[in-house]
Amino acid sequence: MRSLRTGLALALVVSAVTLALAPSVAVAQRAAPGGAAAGAASRPRPLVKVSREEVERMAAIDIEAQVGKAGTKVLRGSRVAFVRAPSALELPSPIVRREVEVAPAPRRAGSVTTAATLVLFTEAGEAARVALTVGLVQAAEAAVYDVPKGSVVTLHLQRGLVEITAQAVTGADADVGDLVSVTVRPSGKALRGRVVAKDRVQITEEQR
Repeated sequence: MRSLRTGLALALVVSAVTLALAPSVAVAQRAAPGGAAAGAASRPRPLVKVSREEVERMAAIDIEAQVGKAGTKVLRGSRVAFVRAPSALELPSPIVRREVEVAPAPRRAGSVTTAATLVLFTEAGEAARVALTVGLVQAAEAAVYDVPKGSVVTLHLQRGLVEITAQAVTGADADVGDLVSVTVRPSGKALRGRVVAKDRVQITEEQR
């Protein structure tokens, strides 16, 4: 009889413990799917291998697109002779954007070599920077600046709705898009401005 009462008491204790733990178990079960989803979301994307030849081809296309454009370092009359990348790449997919930063090449006609950097972006941001060696063949016009030193240009200074113009002389060789020092005529005041055309330099308040 005593053993029967002991068995019943143990059964009641087990039942009470099970009921007490049930909410915690249910919460853990509900949290599990979300935790799995969060883990999947944070899991890194698979890498895709890009051959060295493909890296070089992409860079060559982008460099050709820069030839002669204002603000770029690839001079007009240039063509890409070769692009050399160090190796293949393994990158997260997909690549959504790319840029090529080209260092200034020697200012002369003929074959020249310069450096460049291919920058690749995914949706998350910058994914890789690849150092490149670039060979260019430059025409004779590559040796000529858009605005040679000593050129007479028109300065334009915008102050609100008022535009002020003056004549000035450039103090250095420059291309369209470059900053250049100028001397205002006849005052002799020295300013810096951005070349916006072969005969025009724009002055901003910050550059005065």
